[in-house]
Amino acid sequence: MRKVIHVIPFFGIGGVERAATSMKQTSSNDIAFDVFSIFPDAAATKKYKLWNPFYYFKSIISLYRSSPDVLIVSLWRAYLVGIVFKLLNPRVKLIVFLHLPIDVHKVDFILTRIAASLASNIWADSETTILNRLPNVEIGKKRVISFVTEHIPSSSIGSVQPVFVFWGRLHKQKGILRSLKLFAAIREIYKDSKYIIIGPDGGFSAQANTLVSNLNLNNSVEFLGPKNFEEIRVIANSASFYLQTSEFEGMAMSVVEAMQIGLVPIVTSVGEITHYARHGVNAIIVQDDAKAIIDILTLLQNTTIYTKMRNNAMSEWLDKPLYKEDMLKACQCLFN
Repeated sequence: MRKVIHVIPFFGIGGVERAATSMKQTSSNDIAFDVFSIFPDAAATKKYKLWNPFYYFKSIISLYRSSPDVLIVSLWRAYLVGIVFKLLNPRVKLIVFLHLPIDVHKVDFILTRIAASLASNIWADSETTILNRLPNVEIGKKRVISFVTEHIPSSSIGSVQPVFVFWGRLHKQKGILRSLKLFAAIREIYKDSKYIIIGPDGGFSAQANTLVSNLNLNNSVEFLGPKNFEEIRVIANSASFYLQTSEFEGMAMSVVEAMQIGLVPIVTSVGEITHYARHGVNAIIVQDDAKAIIDILTLLQNTTIYTKMRNNAMSEWLDKPLYKEDMLKACQCLFN
């Protein structure tokens, strides 16, 4: 039995973590697949621990005892573990898994390229991510892995309502302030509008709350904090739109989930979103904010057009392979 271990920094509610968690203790044919985190869950909320070398050494020792045939590493902290483990154990096949089209800082830039130089393959959540991060990777060494973790049943819906939802980290990357300003313009016309924001603070919660107060949106915007996906699905059933104006993205897993649920996404054309969200077909693409507001108002006033876009959003993902299937297939190809 070949052993594959996927290393992530810690278990959480982000797209990377949720996709990885879906593979815990999976086996197929001659492959045993497991997922390993560098830090205990509690460490994710205590940033000083993320720099404690004890956790990195402990991870490397645990991996050495597990003796994987393939080591997959996601995000720069895991790249550091992967680099050291590969140098200590040259026989292991190292796979660098990319999830964003940009390096988040200089440490990420350096570790990504060192890990990539030692890796047998480069995997990513999208072609866009690979091309932007490591454009010179040989065709035979790179692979895109589907980030559809499950086929999600759509929500029931009556008429379109001015109810918007977002789930993800409250981080500058997600463009939450721009989203709030767009929402404020809609609320000026539809006084019963709601914007439900779900997710942990990624360093931008204070700014978001301040803007909500400045725009007098306190009775229209709800910050619910982190929720598991089953809770998110229940909340999303009351919404008609998914609103996320990210500055950059990889696959944007939450947008994929929202489309499957049956929400019309209002998004920026960044990362892989460019390839699956098409303006006026299954999404509203935000370029000029004033134009986007007009497009949203048009859908709110015309249920027929909204329903057509909603159906197109759901059908976009009907026949896509699942993450688990793609991962096992990719691992099998390594051994073949």
